[in-house]
Amino acid sequence: MLAGGTFGSPEILFASGVGDADDLRAAEIDVVTDLPGLGRNLSDHPFLQMVVDVTDRDRYPRGAGHGTLLTFEPDLPGDHVGHLFAYQTAFFDPAASAAQASVTVALMTPASRGRLVFGANGQAAVHLGHFTHPDDLRTGAALLAHAREVIAAVAARGLVTVPDHAWWTNPDADTRLRAQAASYHQPTDTIVLPLSQSCVMMLGNGSQTYFEMPGTERNMGRLSAYETATMKPLWTFQQRTPFLTGVLSTGGNLAFVGDYDRRFRAVNVKTGKTLWSVRLGTTVQGYPVSFSVGGRQYIAVTTGLGGGSPQDKPMTMLQNVYRPNNGHALYVFALPDKR
Repeated sequence: MLAGGTFGSPEILFASGVGDADDLRAAEIDVVTDLPGLGRNLSDHPFLQMVVDVTDRDRYPRGAGHGTLLTFEPDLPGDHVGHLFAYQTAFFDPAASAAQASVTVALMTPASRGRLVFGANGQAAVHLGHFTHPDDLRTGAALLAHAREVIAAVAARGLVTVPDHAWWTNPDADTRLRAQAASYHQPTDTIVLPLSQSCVMMLGNGSQTYFEMPGTERNMGRLSAYETATMKPLWTFQQRTPFLTGVLSTGGNLAFVGDYDRRFRAVNVKTGKTLWSVRLGTTVQGYPVSFSVGGRQYIAVTTGLGGGSPQDKPMTMLQNVYRPNNGHALYVFALPDKR
């Protein structure tokens, strides 16, 4: 019996020569048993967090933790359960305001599946695969609608106020559940996040005006890494144009990400230093993926137009950045052989 945990057990098996034969050969480990399913079918509960301001601090003392407010099943095909939680933000983040609370919804029975990707050192990088299944996108939108109703009801009683430009009040918030996915790099316990630095003023007629975010020195794009156990900042990289892809990390300590200005790059997970980059046909969008064929590892990414608010902001604010109006494509890059 092997009981090394969700991540540890597959790592032990992989190091022992049990796993996908192509992955083992790529890591220069002798194949004992070809088990393609090792590290696959990983299930995790994605959370959607909405922060509100509490009007009466005395009724909501600092350090108070609160649990599930509501458990419900959206009216959708299949078995989908959602939980709605309320937590004081400061309960988990001592630096947060005592007057803020977090309303969070979670998919408790997600259809999406992630996997562990094994590097040459035998350690696993975790790809959670949140919202990669269409059913989860529909469920996430339904959960978000329930959370909006709860927040609106509490706000109507004057107990909380909704911060200006809260992400879930955006008209296209439902379609952005998977936008700018982070990557957890398990070997270094690092989470790498692409962050969009801009502000928007929304009017009652639906119109929007975009502004540069104060304190960013006009940089709309930011890539930051944190130590997951403590959320200690490790490094930050800023640039004029925003990142429009999720981040894909590998067992070789690389993180891949693409931006509005057509640049697709690989950075060192530990330092944030750009190790390689290429200019593609048009804006890099979507979710980079990694796969192997015949023992060779490949990275694939898409380019294209569209995407709603994430691309509308740079189109409006970055008049000096040219983005071709064609170039929908799939690019595949081979990683160099191990030396």
